[in-house]
Amino acid sequence: MKETTPPEKKNRFIAAFTKLQAYITENSASFRNRFLTFLIFVLLSSVLWVYRTLDDTFVANIDYPVQFQNLPKNKILVGTPPEKIRLRVRGSGYSLLSNKIKFKTPLNFSINSFLLYSQANDSMSVYILTEYAQDALNEELSIKSNDLEILSISPDTIFFNFTRTRAKKIPIVPNIINNDNMVARQHILNGNIRAIPDSITIIGPASMIDTIEFLTTKPLQPTELSDTFNKKVALIKIEQIQIPLKKVMVQIPVDRFTQLSYDVPIYTRHVPDSINMKLFPRVVNVSFNISYSNISMISDADFRPYVDFKEIEPNSKRIRIKIDSIPKEVHSLRLNHSSVEFINVLNNAENRDNRGDR
Repeated sequence: MKETTPPEKKNRFIAAFTKLQAYITENSASFRNRFLTFLIFVLLSSVLWVYRTLDDTFVANIDYPVQFQNLPKNKILVGTPPEKIRLRVRGSGYSLLSNKIKFKTPLNFSINSFLLYSQANDSMSVYILTEYAQDALNEELSIKSNDLEILSISPDTIFFNFTRTRAKKIPIVPNIINNDNMVARQHILNGNIRAIPDSITIIGPASMIDTIEFLTTKPLQPTELSDTFNKKVALIKIEQIQIPLKKVMVQIPVDRFTQLSYDVPIYTRHVPDSINMKLFPRVVNVSFNISYSNISMISDADFRPYVDFKEIEPNSKRIRIKIDSIPKEVHSLRLNHSSVEFINVLNNAENRDNRGDR
């Protein structure tokens, strides 16, 4: 028998492949139709197989979110209970597949509906046996996911640590980030920045409530304000503290301002009866900024600049001018001079010049 050499084998393979290629080219339409028909049958068979399989009953484990409600009165949870529980369930393949894919609404676990067991006679540390919650959770699960039945729950025990709650009314402090451009030119703050309401009653563990002095809002940085600013701002949350409001109104009163000035007399204080303290000059010019809406509320009588005899420095001929409480409507108060000259002379007259409050 004559053996075929490698070059001959190669030539025969090439010739056979060329013939097959030519045949497929001549009958390409027929091949495409047959292949497409084959793919359709494979796809339909797969769908039918999946359909029949999903119709069967299966047992599987699913992790389900849970939220705990109806806590014992005047108590609050310390720490974080489990966010999910593992359910061993029985149901059709459709229900199990749907449960795996769709978003799960948490099951409501009403703590007060079940018997609470205390640990070592401590009413603040309790636990629940989840088997007693199975019927209630089964009923709720049947509404959320039809055709699913809970066979068991893991963990079989859930522990809770409680602490007694306390209520406390505290102020709300707006968190305003100061900046040079908060108000527009020729405008000033016309009062205190405040929150509405300005206080709130919070509830939480007594140990935490005692350390909380006030609540703050989220940071706020307004700029170029030309009118009173009002905006609802969220309160900063505190873990384990119940805050009845999520947002409060922050108000920043803003108004246009003008400049006023008065010449007012300088008073003296703590001058001995035997001394007549003479000031040069006797008056000082007080200038300040004030909003237009508050002009009618201020007069020169609201300012009482004075010098204090007790503050005279040795060998000094000048004394610093001070001023009593400044009206809250006044901003950027200025004196045209910060000190005055003085002369102390023995008082041998009944009437003394320039005597004021002692």
